[in-house]
Order: sequence, then C-alpha cells, then structure tokens
Amino acid sequence: MAMLVFYLLAFFLLVSTTCSSPAVLLKMEKKAAPYVIGGESGLAALRMAEYQRTPERNNITLKGNIPVLGVYYVNLTIGGQTIAVQVDTGSSNLAVPLHGCRNCHSYAYYSVTKSKHGKYLSCLSSACNCSSSSCYHCPSSGRYCSAQLPAACGFHIRYGSGAIEGPVVEDFINLGGLRAYLAFGGMLNSTPQFEPSPVSGIMGMAYKNLACSPNTFEPVFDALVNQANISNIFSLCLNRSGGRLTLGGIDPSINATDITYVPLNLANPPTYYRVNLGGSIVVNTSKLALPEFDVGIVDSGTTLLVLTPNSFKTLKNYMETNYCHIRGLCDLHSWWTSNQTGLNPCTKANASELKALPNITITVGGGVNITLTSEDYMYPYTHHGESYHCLGIMSSKGLSSLGLQAILGDVVIRKHVVVFDRAHERIGFAPSLRHCM
Repeated sequence: MAMLVFYLLAFFLLVSTTCSSPAVLLKMEKKAAPYVIGGESGLAALRMAEYQRTPERNNITLKGNIPVLGVYYVNLTIGGQTIAVQVDTGSSNLAVPLHGCRNCHSYAYYSVTKSKHGKYLSCLSSACNCSSSSCYHCPSSGRYCSAQLPAACGFHIRYGSGAIEGPVVEDFINLGGLRAYLAFGGMLNSTPQFEPSPVSGIMGMAYKNLACSPNTFEPVFDALVNQANISNIFSLCLNRSGGRLTLGGIDPSINATDITYVPLNLANPPTYYRVNLGGSIVVNTSKLALPEFDVGIVDSGTTLLVLTPNSFKTLKNYMETNYCHIRGLCDLHSWWTSNQTGLNPCTKANASELKALPNITITVGGGVNITLTSEDYMYPYTHHGESYHCLGIMSSKGLSSLGLQAILGDVVIRKHVVVFDRAHERIGFAPSLRHCM
C-alpha cells in the first residue's frame, strides 16, 4: 500500500498567507549527446574501483531549523553535482529534481549529461520490476515506466507535502566522503509544496521495505553500509539551528550523558523506526492516559509532534480544564488547536506567560523519558514584524492508515542525540551538548 510520510512545514501553514509562485514551465535541457538509458546495473567492478574505504564514522554538518524552514538537510553530491536534501528518517527514497522539472522550485538540479557515470535505468531492466513486491500502483505488466521518458524506469511517491514523479537514475553519490552507486528518483514533476528553498530533494533514512515507488530500490544508508564499509548505525543531533549527522557510529563528544537504548518495535519486514509509547504521557506530574498512544515512529522528516484526533482532543480537554489562565487558551478560537482545523495555533502570549504551561513527558520504549518544556512545544515565529508562539503539536487523521498512533517529529527529538542502531534493532537517546558540538 502507499506509505505516506507526514512532512509538515507547519510554519508556512499556521500564521502566514500562502505565497504561491507561478508554475515553472517545462524547460528541456540542451544535451550534448542523447541521454543514456542503461540495461542491467552490472557495475560491480566499477563500484569496487571507485568507492573508498572509510573511517569508522563520518560526521556531517546538518543545516536547517524548525522556526523558518521546518526541515534539516545536508549537501549530497551526485555525479559530481551538489544538491541539498532533507534528512528524513520517516521515508526511504532518494529523490532529487532533474533539469526540466515541472513545479520544482529548486536551487540545484541534477543532470545526467553532466555526470561521468549517470544514466537512466531502463524500464526493461530486471531492476525495474515491481511484480514481486507489495508496493502500490504496480501495473499488471510488472513494470512501472516513466510517464515523461517511457524508455526509462519510473517512480511515483506521495508524501504528506505532495507527490513527485519521474524517471529512475543510477549514479554515484558522495555523502560526507562516503561513496556508493545506487538508483534514485529523478523528479520531472512535483507539487509546489514539496520542499522549501534552499532544499531541493529528499533523502530517506528508513528501511528498504518502505522504499515503494512502486519499485523498491536500495536506500542511501543501506548502500553506504554495503559498499562503503561502515557499521549499520547512524545518529542524529538536531539543534535549534543546524545539527550533526553521524554515519557508521556515534560521536560521544556531543552527548551530555550516556546514551540510553530501548528496543525498536519493528514491523515484519521493517519499515519505519517504530517505538512503544505506553499509552500515556505525563503532564507536569499528572499521568494522562491517551486513547491512541501505544506506538509511534521517530521521524526527522516531520516538524511537529503528531497525534491522532482522539489523543489530541484528550490533551486539549486536559489543558482547557487546568490551564485556562493562559491567555487565549480557552477562547472561542483557542490557539490550542491542530493546524488541520483551519484555525490558527499561534498566540501572542509572550515567553514569560507561556512558562506557566506544563512540561509534557513522553516515555519511549519503556525506558527513555523525553520531557518537552513549553519552550520546546511552543516555538517562536515572526510574521510581518509581529511575534508569535505556535503550538508544535497537531492531530492527523492519516495516522491510522499507516498503522501508527503518533509521530515524534523534530520538536520532540531536538536537543537530543538519537542513535538509530539498526544492527541491534534498538534506538538510543541522550541529551546533547549545546549546538551538537
């Protein structure tokens, strides 16, 4: 079935009127030679000759933030061309815009003709066969070809922020000095809301079984583990601005304490980084049972803490019962509302007023307590010179279709080192040092 990823650019939805840019006309790139459509991948010798054995771990600087962009991203080099891609632990595909992409408002585009080894994957290739997968939209022929380049294998992905499609491309990627050869989506059609500037593409870091497009290709991190001689573990540290991605291990120099690990509650086969949540949260010192809060995912590609409508309503009722003295919280048009209601979840209450709001503690995996202060779940936002604080918690009806009850997004995992220890099917947390440095 279709796996939707809730990538929520809350800051563009909450207090601002949407700025719509004119659609970008399809501009076909002038090519020095006809584009290449390869047959079987079969570049094992080339891969072995080209990639380099690497250190035990690689630290990569993350850029981005919550209040302005709502995403964290890295610079990825593909075929010698550098493109900014969102780091998303809630999806598994790599997709970047190609020259001529319709509605791609990107700073950078990938070109097959500018790469020494890049080529479009043939739709006749055995790698372009979705008949044996459980992915959605697989034609009866078992081959999903590109609508834009019919001779090439195609991909189509729908995210929470929009849909993208185009041909499948093969080339070398370089991430922090680590190299691998893989197949990825080349976007020739996109919805305008897909990625905010200056981010051009998306790099999924979850498991391969989530990479339905409808063909299933090896994700970036899997390829680096298999080809670049690194361990099957990576870690993220997100700060208010920027952060760090560590591939192949952890960097203990940025932990404020030792890392506490809990088991992942993986599906069979694994897809998302699922964790047990225990069915309740703690509001200051009071335990609050939530009707649908048993399992969730840890997702750097989601900005907010996302709850089911029933859980959000239970928390909202508790807040209105106990915290009506906070300005605007119990008004007819309360700011304690989900941005999917069409109401504005932002308030002009200042930081000192908001300190009266309670801490919210989430227990992950039965062993890690993550406490969110009002400073964490009420993020500052400035619009036309006016200062607001906006609620970093929302509801979504779409969670149930994913078999989920919560998404722990950036407002939850920020200020922590999060270790995705895939080799041992566990996830670790530790408070991070300031600026993840």
